[in-house]
Amino acid sequence: MTTTAVPGLRDQLRDLPEEAFTRLQYLAPAVGCFNRCAFCSQAAGRDVWPFTEHGLTAFVTTLADVAAERDLQIASGRIHRPRVLFPYLDNDIASYPHLDTYAALARDVLGVRFRVSTVGYSARSEPLQAVHQRLVNELGDVLDGIRFSISPYTIGYAGRGVGMSRQAYSEDLAAALATYRPLLDRLGHGAATAACELRFAPLLGLGELIDTHIDGRHVLSCGPHLLIALQPGHEPLPETIIDGLDERTQPVLSRPRAPYLHLISDTAPLDAATVRAALTGTLVLPHRAPDGAAAPLQQRRWPLLRR
Repeated sequence: MTTTAVPGLRDQLRDLPEEAFTRLQYLAPAVGCFNRCAFCSQAAGRDVWPFTEHGLTAFVTTLADVAAERDLQIASGRIHRPRVLFPYLDNDIASYPHLDTYAALARDVLGVRFRVSTVGYSARSEPLQAVHQRLVNELGDVLDGIRFSISPYTIGYAGRGVGMSRQAYSEDLAAALATYRPLLDRLGHGAATAACELRFAPLLGLGELIDTHIDGRHVLSCGPHLLIALQPGHEPLPETIIDGLDERTQPVLSRPRAPYLHLISDTAPLDAATVRAALTGTLVLPHRAPDGAAAPLQQRRWPLLRR
């Protein structure tokens, strides 16, 4: 019988490159999600495999010890939210039964903060409710931000699970918001701090994209939408790369944005006459601006990025 010796956790961590510590962003204490919402991770399994409290503590303390050996700070080398961890990837962190322990370890052992994103949790579970109450009352300083996603994709909202209903989902969500209200107020309401997002089905339609040049202008057409380059040229739309984020966490692009004219018409033919009339503001066929206004088309300049 052949046996293989597996290195211990500490030795495995010692073999990792420095970037694994300094650029660490996601440190999830569980995998799997029973919701698997359409806007989130569809690859997650419905079975949830979490760290035990002892396993979580052992892993985090070992991670911190190895980082200290190498004089590395966890999550210190990232542009986006440095020194902040995301404890969710294909899991809903609010259902993790040891989230308060995770928060204490993040603050006291790793020296970082973390964010929470959730569709809600069962307020009927007294142990889980106690975890969140402690997080708000005693560990709120560890949270960099929190987001509640209100969505019809959860099994509670859809009533797809045993004993689950939209009424129960609404009551759980209301209880969670009431629990977190003091912390939400302290963090300050906003997309980057404390927010509720409505995650409903997008109003999207599919159509064939025509990428061509007409009358010396680059033109894109899809359904009733027509985009015409304001600058003449016969070159294809160049690739634009996001090089990083600036001090306001806005994208830094590899080249200037390309201004395009955007009009919507069900009757305008895709030809040179339409392009010339649109650019000169003399298009007489029924059309409208993207926001439905009747403003002259030459005032509507939309940057188009190809990523």
